[in-house]
Amino acid sequence: MGKRIDMKAVFSSLRTVRIFLILLLQIVFIGCVYIPLSYYWPIMKQKELFFLANERTNEIIFFIEKQRRYVVELARSEYMQQLIAFAGGQSEITALQVKKMQSFVRGYQESFGYKQIFLIDQTGKFIFSTLEGLVGRNITEEYRDSSITKSFELIRMTFTSEISQLMYDPLVKQEALFMTMPVFFEEKLIGFLVAQLDSEQIQDVINKFTGLGEKGEFLIAERLGDKLSFVLPPRISPELMFARKEISNDLELPIEKAASGFEGFGISRDYRGIITASAWYFIPQVNWGLVAKIDLDSVMFYIYLLRYLIYLLMLCALVLAGFLLSQFLYGKSAVVSKKSLEDKPKNKRVKKG
Repeated sequence: MGKRIDMKAVFSSLRTVRIFLILLLQIVFIGCVYIPLSYYWPIMKQKELFFLANERTNEIIFFIEKQRRYVVELARSEYMQQLIAFAGGQSEITALQVKKMQSFVRGYQESFGYKQIFLIDQTGKFIFSTLEGLVGRNITEEYRDSSITKSFELIRMTFTSEISQLMYDPLVKQEALFMTMPVFFEEKLIGFLVAQLDSEQIQDVINKFTGLGEKGEFLIAERLGDKLSFVLPPRISPELMFARKEISNDLELPIEKAASGFEGFGISRDYRGIITASAWYFIPQVNWGLVAKIDLDSVMFYIYLLRYLIYLLMLCALVLAGFLLSQFLYGKSAVVSKKSLEDKPKNKRVKKG
């Protein structure tokens, strides 16, 4: 009779045991997926960000180099050389020819997307400008704070081309990026060509957020001594445009590493103090650092879902294990009590006999 009760308790628990084993198998399977995925997924995402940072860097470099090539072509053109030489009294041409040359420069501006074009003689005087009211003024006297002035004074000594910082310029009264080029006539320096590049095209490059989700962004900043200056407005914190921050000694932030000439990827805090997956690149043509980053919580969203699923399955398994244990103990106690009830009368009858 006792064996019969035992077998009945076992068979009644088979369904619960099967569910328990299925839960254990699911935990093991999901755990086998979760453990390597939690390690390799962030690395894969960092490499993807590194590819995106490299792609955006190449687009900016292509834009800068294309604009430089056009500026060089313009500086070497016969029209440009004769126009500056005429203004400096080194060449004699008719008024009609001057108008044709000026029309040529304006057409060049429209064709290649320059916001403004300026011609400056060796003394710093404007001899041509697509911006009204500048011809005849001296940049070194009236616009000392302009980026053009700084480039002009440098190139006058080095005879090399120069790309200015992207910053607010009092000459054009807006954020501006200038490219300055020396102009030669009969192998002699006769003046300088300055083209204001369309920085909005660079902004369009970093506004491509494909692969970054809702919490990703590109950052561009420039290192100025021991300070970091954000060149373009970040997607998440646009108020940081042209804001300056102290650079840490150990280059803790990815944007600090990028602006200091380093390239790489990793997990680190960003300028907001939030843990992110990020990749950084340096753009030597303009001395900018570029960072592609995503908040780590966003990167790990599906990994966290797997972890919570494992926790839920483990909880269910523990509940079933507790149920099985209680059922086993209850069945055992029932058998013992039944045996004791059966044995008790027999003992009494033996005593009476």
